[in-house]
Amino acid sequence: MKVFNRENGKEKVYVSRKDLVFLSQVYDIPQFIEEVLESDDNSSYVEFSSLVEIEYFKVIRWLLDFKELCKLSFDELNLFIEEMKTKANNTKLDMVSKSEWNHAYEDVLDFYNYRLGLLDLDLPLVPDDQYSHMESAGYSPIYIIMQAIDPNILMVCKDTGEKFSFFDNIPVSLMDSAINMTSMRRKDPPITLGNTVKTYRYSDDFQYYLIETKFNLYQKRDNRGKSLVKKNDGHNM
Repeated sequence: MKVFNRENGKEKVYVSRKDLVFLSQVYDIPQFIEEVLESDDNSSYVEFSSLVEIEYFKVIRWLLDFKELCKLSFDELNLFIEEMKTKANNTKLDMVSKSEWNHAYEDVLDFYNYRLGLLDLDLPLVPDDQYSHMESAGYSPIYIIMQAIDPNILMVCKDTGEKFSFFDNIPVSLMDSAINMTSMRRKDPPITLGNTVKTYRYSDDFQYYLIETKFNLYQKRDNRGKSLVKKNDGHNM
């Protein structure tokens, strides 16, 4: 998957390392991808920021756009999965095209599992440019609440840039405001399948206090009686 974002006025794209490896197996890849794959960086998503790099990834249709997938309702997502499966099974396509759409199908199954709370996509921990920030009032220091690229996560930081510590007392009313903010973006599966669970933690560098709301699955079957996806279970090829 790819994630387009704008940070400090500069456009960026984050691409899954798994997708970059697949590209290298199918195509003659440009040098900027070769350099990434040869580096010691093992992060799940790789950041690209030059115009050439961004345009390169924009035109790859089978490389799914994470933010566009996030806009789909659960029913729309199911229809999109069937569309990807149809493309992957199209016998009129050449082998390379079939491989591309089969890879896209696997990616959308990963996204489906992510929406059900069964899979962590390990997305970059950066603010989403599509959503405005919210500042707390009446607190010192002032807290800035930002929606992360992952719609399940809100990022809270201090306006002073100071890091958090275990001794910080985050106001409960601030956390409630943050949770209301994230609920506007999240599109959860039908409530008959589960509920949401909130967790609170610090980022590894203690720069952010993270409020995460994840879907928690109740049962093993969806409302059509089909087994929920675990890789190739359900939505079978």
